[in-house]
Amino acid sequence: MTLPFRLLSACLALLAAFVAGIARADMVTIAACENYAPYSDASLPGDGFANDLTARIMSRAGYDVSVTIMPWVRALQGTETGTFDILPSAWYTEARGRTLLFSQPIALSRLVFVKPVSSPFEFHSLDDLRGLTVGTVSGYAYTPDFLTSPLFQRTAVADIVLNLRMVAARRIDLTLDDELTLRFIIHSRAPELAPLLSLTRGVLSEQPLYVAFSRTRPDAERLVAAFDAGLARMQADGDYQRLLALHQME
Repeated sequence: MTLPFRLLSACLALLAAFVAGIARADMVTIAACENYAPYSDASLPGDGFANDLTARIMSRAGYDVSVTIMPWVRALQGTETGTFDILPSAWYTEARGRTLLFSQPIALSRLVFVKPVSSPFEFHSLDDLRGLTVGTVSGYAYTPDFLTSPLFQRTAVADIVLNLRMVAARRIDLTLDDELTLRFIIHSRAPELAPLLSLTRGVLSEQPLYVAFSRTRPDAERLVAAFDAGLARMQADGDYQRLLALHQME
């Protein structure tokens, strides 16, 4: 191999790396979780409110956007490790803050319990859960006092629908999730459970919902700034409210 040829090959390799870097800088990948309507689900317009909002804002900021729907745990882990760039519809925790950057809030999530329709249970405080078994979803960021309380038992599964079926069959006493998500899933994904289940009026917590960005990406802070600026513009010009209405979240 001659020296000029080797130099040409090296230059072409550097050019290819440069072009790939530019393409990477202009592309963002979104890890969207399944079964989290109205925020995220492949069956919804725009893959759900959070994904639709994020894709619109990042597209307007000049990025090409790719959305992949997957189970929650894979979406969270994939964004934390840098396989994906953005995780819409995430709650903040201190642990997640070490691997993810968080946007301004995009919505407020009300966490309520589901019980058998004939149950007199109502939630006021954790003491009401004494002696009960509560179904949770793996990887969800429940409040620390809920996760550590010795008053009741917690069982974890991968999907809220399984928990709903176990409550209806009285294999567990309660489960919990975002109120809007529960109403959508019960009436759209498991309508046979609707006569068997009831939601509590009391809430475990009201938690802001954020869009999270992987810290592994060198321009992560710039992505967050672009998102927050786009969100502020949409809130100011009415597009945010129109998107809420489109996704029946008003």
